[in-house]
Amino acid sequence: ENPVFYIQYAHARICSIFRTAREQGIKQFNSIDIDLSPLTNEEEFIMIKKILSFAEIIEKSAELLEVHRIAFYLQDLVATFHRYYSRNRIVSNDHTLSLARLFLINCLRITIRNGLSIMGVSAPERM
Repeated sequence: ENPVFYIQYAHARICSIFRTAREQGIKQFNSIDIDLSPLTNEEEFIMIKKILSFAEIIEKSAELLEVHRIAFYLQDLVATFHRYYSRNRIVSNDHTLSLARLFLINCLRITIRNGLSIMGVSAPERM
């Protein structure tokens, strides 16, 4: 019921996906050379837009002294990820698509970790 646990769980799940990818031989998923053109799914675009709005959320939260804005933002971001994860395979037979999706969720992981850190909360790799 605690939204922080829900956010932490998403971070741990993403870390688990990376461990699985490494076990399958995918080592590099954070390079700027990754082709992102396979990301055509509407949910992927939504996640990208939400990730890009992170700085604005932080700025507004600081300006208004309302840290709860960060928690609400992360909760919404994580809900989008969980929907996406339940409908799509991150690591698939399509290597190019897998790399693009891993890059996307790595950006998501970094955003979650940074948001939790700002709130003084840990971002566990396992739960």
